[in-house]
Amino acid sequence: MDKLKSMAAFVAAAESDSFSAAAVTLGVTPQLIAKHVSNLESQLGLKLITRTTRRQSLTAVGTEYYSRCKAILSDIDAADALALAATSTPRGKIRISAPYNYGSHRLIPFLTQYLTRYPETEIELELTDRFVNIVEEGFEVVFRLGKTQLADSAALVQRGLKSFRMLACASPAYLSRRGFPTHPQQLVDHDCLGYLFSDRMTDKTWQFTKDKKTFSVPIVSRLKVNNTIAKLNAALSDFGITLCVEDVLMPYVQRGELVVLFDDFEGPSYPVNLIYSADRRPSAKLRLFIDEVIQTLGAPTSFGS
Repeated sequence: MDKLKSMAAFVAAAESDSFSAAAVTLGVTPQLIAKHVSNLESQLGLKLITRTTRRQSLTAVGTEYYSRCKAILSDIDAADALALAATSTPRGKIRISAPYNYGSHRLIPFLTQYLTRYPETEIELELTDRFVNIVEEGFEVVFRLGKTQLADSAALVQRGLKSFRMLACASPAYLSRRGFPTHPQQLVDHDCLGYLFSDRMTDKTWQFTKDKKTFSVPIVSRLKVNNTIAKLNAALSDFGITLCVEDVLMPYVQRGELVVLFDDFEGPSYPVNLIYSADRRPSAKLRLFIDEVIQTLGAPTSFGS
């Protein structure tokens, strides 16, 4: 006999206090319930249920066996539900937090395509450069820049995505007026556009790497702003040199409105991490979203955990 069916019959009998009631619950005959329980007892060589003309009760071993069978059947139901959910249409809201630049320029194109493919889903995206608490603030997914040490690695999962590369650029008019720097150390003689962060000090140095040697250059910033587009517009207005993410700058570079500096150096590159709760049974909408983020925005190398 099918052992799982015998376990289900035994659990129903234990919870119903009679084979007749268990038979009604499972839609079978009392004789079949009795046969399943007898089959288990024969395999185990132990009595699981004692029966008299008036009542039935679990033996001490039967009580322990009931708890284990209940857990096993519950896990099987959960596995079946998970497999079924894999083919279900995702629906519902996903709350996400991401840094301004990453969310505005790399994440938004992905999100709009995702929402187009799955019309029964919706996204709430909060853009902020502050460090958010995914659990306390009710986010399902958080994107973070830079190296991140999880406070609770047992409750959260971290997956590495493609890094966020930075480039130094200036307008042709600015370079014509102030000269074309060929080495990052020459930035000390130029107006550099600084970025103000909401929860930490603005950058005071820019770093560039060549042949495994890193150059940390102190910058002079007469204009500091907390918005990438404002800083970009300042560069387009011929005011200074901006250090900005490649995703933002390249359309202007391709049109000749900005010129990339130090193309033989590697500019700063920020790791990007996707963080979410370590739920054993994530919803279809969340599991699919995470899978597609990793597939589309994931790092080309193996992911960190």
